[in-house]
Amino acid sequence: MQRENVWFLVGGVVLGILIAAITMNAVGRDPIVGGQGAGEVVEGPAGPRARTETGAAAPADGAAPMVAEMNALKQRVQDNPQDVASMVRLANLYHQVQMWNDAIPFYEMALEIQTDDPDLMSDLGICFRSVQRPDDALQLFERAHKLHPDHWQSLFNIVVVAGFDLQQFERADEALAQLEAFDPRPPQLDSLRDELNKARAASSAG
Repeated sequence: MQRENVWFLVGGVVLGILIAAITMNAVGRDPIVGGQGAGEVVEGPAGPRARTETGAAAPADGAAPMVAEMNALKQRVQDNPQDVASMVRLANLYHQVQMWNDAIPFYEMALEIQTDDPDLMSDLGICFRSVQRPDDALQLFERAHKLHPDHWQSLFNIVVVAGFDLQQFERADEALAQLEAFDPRPPQLDSLRDELNKARAASSAG
């Protein structure tokens, strides 16, 4: 029996760490606050100020400006299909309000142009996982790690998806061992290993 996943993924352009264990309630953080100009590449949606609770939405008083910005960004992308900054900004806005299916095509468009960007792969992978496509998510995280072995977020996400979602514990163990060799060592690895071992035991018992 699959054990409920208790880890969040780490976003691509994270400035801090977003790996909070779910206890009785998901850990909620303030949403990214507006103020950046349209077309600017903003902090990744899963950064330290992104919401983590399922079903989170933009504040009501900020919805109209956000919709207006989204529409303007869509027009920019339509007018200039090479405008990666607008694609990423739009995808991040959708990601921020957990509109995963709307974010996916814009991340994919951006990746067609910036084919080796591990941050884009990570954020697109989070979207895939959020719409119950863990195999596609894992494929992206593996691709990011292969292209950028020093991108520890990709390895962390491999552990989460391979271990908790797909019960591919051998692959999760390999990725975790690689993470533990990083200097400086990424945070939360001891807790991650403990939870992975619990998931392994639950899978064997089920």
